[in-house]
Amino acid sequence: MADGAPPDLAALYRQTRTRLGELVGGLGPAELATAVPACPGWSVHDVLAHLTAVAEDVLEGRLTAPPDDEHTAGQVARFRGTPTGTVLERWAELAPQLEAMIDTFTVWPAVLDVGTHEQDIRAAVGLPGARHSDVVVLGAAQLLTWLRPPVPLRVVVEDETFHTGPDGEPGRGPDHEPLTVRSDRFEVFRWRLGRRSRRQLSAMDWSADPTPVLDHLVIFGPSPVDLVESERPGAAPATSAAVAAAALPTHPEDGDQLAEDERHGASVADPPLRLAADPGRRMTGPAASE
Repeated sequence: MADGAPPDLAALYRQTRTRLGELVGGLGPAELATAVPACPGWSVHDVLAHLTAVAEDVLEGRLTAPPDDEHTAGQVARFRGTPTGTVLERWAELAPQLEAMIDTFTVWPAVLDVGTHEQDIRAAVGLPGARHSDVVVLGAAQLLTWLRPPVPLRVVVEDETFHTGPDGEPGRGPDHEPLTVRSDRFEVFRWRLGRRSRRQLSAMDWSADPTPVLDHLVIFGPSPVDLVESERPGAAPATSAAVAAAALPTHPEDGDQLAEDERHGASVADPPLRLAADPGRRMTGPAASE
């Protein structure tokens, strides 16, 4: 991608789907049945079922509103008992049409959904990777672009600084400097989509008290428990045992959320596309009992 050019969202989705398919295709039955702490109540197979069902639902026009817990529970149930290889084949069959729609309508949520779930699955099975992939790097930048804190905030990542918040407001840091947090792109990608707890958010590298912005950092969540994802292969994610039954509440009143059309990045004339893959909605919600 040339500097300054918009990202190729279809390519990001395709690259991430392919990488995730290769990862999941190499897992055994026990690993496929592993609980995914970031998606309470779901196994690795269930997450894959959700991603495949999203593609089906978008292409078949079944999404006319943001998917709720009942809808996503139905997505998982649709592929219950279906061999994982068959689910992967179905996803690959649907992908070219979905990618064309993602490209035409600039559907960031579908890209963020698959990128987030790749990391959810990697953490669950202890196979970290792709932390510097395009979907993480470009996704983190887009998520910071959407950030709307009530006071000026400076987010410093590896080699770039993002300035966000209202202009002309007094800073909250030392010497009236904007409040600053030092993070990295992978962590931004995770905490913006609800993969960190409020305690973890508060414990980040802040220049001053982060209380004014804590409730505005996430689009979904935050997690009710700490999610600590190791870079060491074979390490299970460190979480509270309660995560399997916990629900990650959303905050529709948060001031950092854009207008619905902007947040979904698609035309008002195409509501199914706008609602195609609300990243983090059901994937951080409670599992419905079947």
